[in-house]
This record gives sequence, structure tokens and C-alpha cells, in this order.
Amino acid sequence: MACWSTLFQQGEYGRLAGSRSEFWSRNGPIASGTVDQTGSSGILEFTPLTKTLTDDIRFAFDFVSSASYGIHEAVLDTQTGKIYYRSEFAGIDEITGDDINWDTALSIPHKNDLDLGQRLVFKFVDIYIPQEYALVRGFFQRPGAYQRYKSFLNSLELLQQWYDFEAKEEKGCLELWCQDKGIEIDNSG
Repeated sequence: MACWSTLFQQGEYGRLAGSRSEFWSRNGPIASGTVDQTGSSGILEFTPLTKTLTDDIRFAFDFVSSASYGIHEAVLDTQTGKIYYRSEFAGIDEITGDDINWDTALSIPHKNDLDLGQRLVFKFVDIYIPQEYALVRGFFQRPGAYQRYKSFLNSLELLQQWYDFEAKEEKGCLELWCQDKGIEIDNSG
């Protein structure tokens, strides 16, 4: 089980709904859980809504990539299939435990590790709005680029198309990463 603090839940990736809570990516819910009423910290315990190891890896990838590089971390013990989480923001640290077999452990990549940052933005721009390349390039000259980029796509009614494109590219890159690391993946879903 991964534990998430209520601070994390108050962001754009989660919500509190009575005693049930959810964590989701832009692709929909990826975990649910209940509030631990015993502690004063309000820690939430979550179980990923998954059926295969591939889904667990996707959940961990979304978790790692949901914040700036290095804020969230996930480690897969390839021998047991268990994934351990750490978050500087949420105060989670399952990774320092002695349960991890470091001989068989792999760090789950951040989207930037798979070159899914600006390269992906400009791949989308080249395909769908090549005439706006210079404008979009200008967005990335100062902080807040992704917010401006998404607002621009929304004004062109291309935001959902971007999310679909991004999800497909991420899935493909993550599958290649799994294959490269010798992780058997389930493509039945």
C-alpha cells in the first residue's frame, strides 16, 4: 500500500470525498483509499486500482511524473513485483526500508527520463499545428510554459487531443522501458 498525505490530496491530483479518497492522473482514477482516523496527521492509505504489473508500473510512473523531477520516487523490486514510494512533498518514505532487494530493484523513470517533456510537445506541434511552432517555442523561453501551452491548445480546442497523444506516447515509451529492463508486460488491457 502506498500512503499519501492530505497535503498531496489537496492538489490537482486527488480529492477527499467523505472517508473515501481518490488519486488520479489525467487519464482517470488510479488509486483509492480511506482516511486513517487514528493519527492526527491525516495520512491516507491508498491501494492502486490495478490488475496487472504493467498497471502498477503505470501508476508508479504517473506518481513519479506528477511533480517536478526528484520530488516523487518509486522503486520496483523486480523479484517480488512490489513497488516502494517516496515523496518529499507528501512525507512518504517507503524506500529507505530494509524490505527492498537492491540487487533486483529498478527506479521507475520520470517522464523526463524517457524524453517525454518538451520533445513530446514539439512532436505534437509538428504534427497538428506546425504553423504555430515559433509561438509555442516562445512559451518555453520562461517559467510557466506548460500552463501557457495548455491554455493555447484549449483555445484551439486541441487540449483533449494533446492529452490523448501524450498518453499514447507515454504508454509506448513505458512499454519500451519495461522491455529494455526485462519486465514482462501485459498488453491484454
